[in-house]
Amino acid sequence: MDQQRLGETDLEQKLKEMPRIHDHQSKEHLYSNIQQELNSTPKSKQNRSWIIPSLALIAAFSLVFIFIRSSNTTQFERAEQIEGNGDKVTSQEEAISGDSSENSMIIDDAVVDMESMLYYKEFEQEQMFTLAVADQNYQYAIPITLVDSTSTGEPNDYYNRINSFVGDLVVDAGIKTFPFEDIVFEFTDNNKQLFMTVSDAYEFPPGSSNANMFQKMLNLMFTPYGITNIITQTESMDPVTLGPFGELDKFPLSEIKNQVYKIYQYEDRDKLLIPTSVNEIVSINEALTLMQMDEGQYIEATIPKDTSFNLEEKSTEDILISFSESTDFADNQLTMSMIEAILITAKTFGYRSVEFDIPIDSEVVGEYRLQEAIPVPDGVNPLVLH
Repeated sequence: MDQQRLGETDLEQKLKEMPRIHDHQSKEHLYSNIQQELNSTPKSKQNRSWIIPSLALIAAFSLVFIFIRSSNTTQFERAEQIEGNGDKVTSQEEAISGDSSENSMIIDDAVVDMESMLYYKEFEQEQMFTLAVADQNYQYAIPITLVDSTSTGEPNDYYNRINSFVGDLVVDAGIKTFPFEDIVFEFTDNNKQLFMTVSDAYEFPPGSSNANMFQKMLNLMFTPYGITNIITQTESMDPVTLGPFGELDKFPLSEIKNQVYKIYQYEDRDKLLIPTSVNEIVSINEALTLMQMDEGQYIEATIPKDTSFNLEEKSTEDILISFSESTDFADNQLTMSMIEAILITAKTFGYRSVEFDIPIDSEVVGEYRLQEAIPVPDGVNPLVLH
């Protein structure tokens, strides 16, 4: 400790004995010299500090852009890919599956608030069956597309359990059903013939509204099979008395076409696309005009009232619809629902695809790319089992 103190004392003494140095430069001159020294630093050293992180940032943005482009495949495009390639997974899908789950969530979040009411078949083995329910006022029949990828294709398994499949919709969407539990449907002759059998003591539900709904539901469910008459019988093979229809051994069906689809929403529950004005409209142009009108309680227009449109037939199977400005148009649920309502409506008029010219900044609305031919869907209001 004493040696350390001695060393410090000697050092202080030596510093005191050093000659004093006097700097006669002015402050202004000293400042000028410092500035020149700073400015003389090579620029390459100055710039090098930000070049490397900037290049890394550009590369990161490029990777994100490429990922988004490759991931932005719409539902019907995926269906077309699978239809063309069988069960093979496309290279694009393989690339997406290899990316991080965090990036995938970003893409999914972009459309999480949009809900589709259409269905495009994704796998060849998928079977689809059209069931039917009614709106809350028991005025319109609403098609429900039941999708089952594990089905054997036997329709009897589904049409004899109609109400069990659509039971949740009674609460979720505020719909009503018909008492099909007392009726047995049986397809024969490779689904070209249909029997409807009831018990000997069967009584048809009273009221004209039940009779009208029964007719509409059977039309929706069974005319796609090409069936024009259902063979009706009791368990004893006798003709059936069907309320206002009287005693019948065959129940005639009416072809379903030229439907005008609007939005059905009971209170704040799930939305469904509902066909109105069935078989009453001659042209697709007239149908689009009607789609700008609300239809009583719970049934809303699907095309904004503040827009006008022009329809051009590209061919007998393809149309282009151009719209004027609307305050409702954007990459949002309203515009996507309009597109879907038009697609399913166009299908009932015999069209196979629709092009849309909608005045918005985005080239995509939900699942749909604008100004490209969008194929009409395979089903509406899907209920997917597997």
